[in-house]
Amino acid sequence: MSCQDVDGLMTPYLDAEVGIRDREAIEGHLGGCPQCARRAAAEGGARRVVMVKASILSPRAPDALRLRCAALTARRVPVRARWAVFGWRVVGLATASLVVVGLAATLLYGVVTHSPTLLVAELTIDHLKCFAFFESRGGQADPGAVANRLQADYGWRLAIPASLPREHLTLLGARRCFSTDGRVAHVLYRHGGRPVSLFMMPKTTREAARIAFGVHVARIWSRDQTTYVLLGSESEPDLQPIASYFQASLF
Repeated sequence: MSCQDVDGLMTPYLDAEVGIRDREAIEGHLGGCPQCARRAAAEGGARRVVMVKASILSPRAPDALRLRCAALTARRVPVRARWAVFGWRVVGLATASLVVVGLAATLLYGVVTHSPTLLVAELTIDHLKCFAFFESRGGQADPGAVANRLQADYGWRLAIPASLPREHLTLLGARRCFSTDGRVAHVLYRHGGRPVSLFMMPKTTREAARIAFGVHVARIWSRDQTTYVLLGSESEPDLQPIASYFQASLF
């Protein structure tokens, strides 16, 4: 898939509205094209900012803005100048879009980098998305194969905790999460049939924390310049043995 192909599918891809074949082709392209990957991360970041801030957004534009837009629409432009004006409008809209996306991505990066609560909000969105659309159908995954794939595809040398039958914990696979500019490995598990995610962020450190976000609970810790976030819709007592197992396996 070319950059031009991806350009036309970027929005439906980020909205999870493309088919399986297109999604796999787009992700294959993003894995080898830094420019398109940066764009996907920026536009995805802008989309997630809107989602996180949805509760405080106004459902209707202010009346003054609506009147100004109506006045601009009604204004007539001489025929000879229409194409020139149209060209400038296209450039203006494209530039404005890039500015908005860039500002949103920069703001999101700064907020997520410093706020554990918004980091968990960001990762919760990815957790829900991956289990809704991308969960492996192949059953239990091999941790060595998952680790090799992450290293081959993204250069990450990460230990992957295996399934733990006595806790009914099953390793399903791993993906790259586009949170924080795509530098997060998302490892998918099921615990007693319920989805559980382990996010790994190489070359970052954070203070240990427990964060509740809606029905989801997250445990954050760091070791050897890598931050780990364990997330699931589990109670704190149910999450504790999984956290202990992961920490022992990774350290």
